[in-house]
Amino acid sequence: MDILNSFGEDEEESRLRTQFIGARFGEVKIEGESVEPPSDQPIDLTHCRFQDHISLTDSKFNAEIDFTGATFEGGLEIVDTTFGHSVNFNCSSFDGKLLFDGVLFDDRVYFKTITASAPVELTSTTLNAWFSFRDAAFEGEVKIKDSSFNAQDISGTFHGATFEHKAIFESTSIAGDFGFSTATFQSGLNFVEMMTKSEVVFSGTVIAGDLICDQTEFEGMLDFTSPSHYPKTHIEGKGSFNEVSFGARPKLSGSVFGEASFNDVSFATGATFEQTQFKGKASFSNIESKSKGTFEFTNVTADGPVTFDDASFTKSVDLSDTQFRADVTFRGAWFRKSNSLDRFDASNVSFGGRVSFAEAWFMQPARFTNIEVSETAQFEDVHFDSKSDFSGAEFDDSIQFRDTTFRYTTDWSEAIVNGDADFSGVDWEATNRIGEPVKHTMTGMIIQGNVNFSSLEQENDFLDLSEISVSGEQIH
Repeated sequence: MDILNSFGEDEEESRLRTQFIGARFGEVKIEGESVEPPSDQPIDLTHCRFQDHISLTDSKFNAEIDFTGATFEGGLEIVDTTFGHSVNFNCSSFDGKLLFDGVLFDDRVYFKTITASAPVELTSTTLNAWFSFRDAAFEGEVKIKDSSFNAQDISGTFHGATFEHKAIFESTSIAGDFGFSTATFQSGLNFVEMMTKSEVVFSGTVIAGDLICDQTEFEGMLDFTSPSHYPKTHIEGKGSFNEVSFGARPKLSGSVFGEASFNDVSFATGATFEQTQFKGKASFSNIESKSKGTFEFTNVTADGPVTFDDASFTKSVDLSDTQFRADVTFRGAWFRKSNSLDRFDASNVSFGGRVSFAEAWFMQPARFTNIEVSETAQFEDVHFDSKSDFSGAEFDDSIQFRDTTFRYTTDWSEAIVNGDADFSGVDWEATNRIGEPVKHTMTGMIIQGNVNFSSLEQENDFLDLSEISVSGEQIH
């Protein structure tokens, strides 16, 4: 440090004292120092070779530092140190552990195309300006905890980076846009208890293990969509978002999940899952989609069972053209209505397994037109407070509507039931809440098995049973 703090008045001499291009160093230990070259001269350590451990502790550097192309053969440990100007590690290699603990970067910091063969750890570190780990290669574990990325517009990027071991981001706040576009995680990513205030991008990202985002607050948009020249965002293991809060509308369209868990999630402005693929089971139990946006689950392909039990939706829900290839349950789900335009739309949906909406409550109009259900359809004790439409639906097995309430017009025209139909205990309202007459239409409906209409009066003004074709026994 003596050479750095012995700047003379001669500018050329001072410049030379801050140039160490291609130099070799043994062990370096700097503690309790303050470095401030005259005339904002940078400290040039490009292509240097550090052959032993480097330790910077409780120090302050008020100069630009350039480590471009440097080689750190021992560990680099920086603790309780402040960098007032930019620091550049581009194209550097780290053979020992890279540790930043209690470090403050007041200006930009660059780690583009670095190679880190040992663990990298940032703890209680603050970056007040933009950073870049673009195209970095992490061969050891990466852990970022209790840190802050404070740049308001763009906080930083890991674009194109490769993580060979698990990456852990925990209890860290991110103020600006932040991205993992085209990054590859070979052993998974933990992104837990994070606070993000702007956009977080995973376009074209591949995660070979699990993506764990539990208890994270996404105030900005989470974006998994990929442009045409990128591969699809792919989580090969499980994507876990349990107890996550989405302040902005997440866009997960076109992405691929092995399994997915969105239990107890709050969507303040709805969500978009258009053309998303779920290879394994997916759970959305007890989610809450609030009044500022619709919940779009269209053209989705779900190979495993899907659960929306006890979910609550305040705006429109769109499931149209989705393929559920295994069991689906919406048991106890609530479909509220914030205005007259809100709809539940499951038109043209294919249910490859059992489907259950038992004890669900529809305040929105519910559209099940042209659905195909391969196994039992369970709608026991459902409340339809608005119009329901099952026209053109085809059920390969039995349908169960015991104790369900239809408070508004119901349309079953041209529906086909290839098993039994149970409408016992159904409350077919004759008038709606404002006293207008209600008609329930079954024109052209075909039931190949038995049908149970017990509790329905044969003579009524709202449902004409002569309009349906029943191959089996009719029970009244």
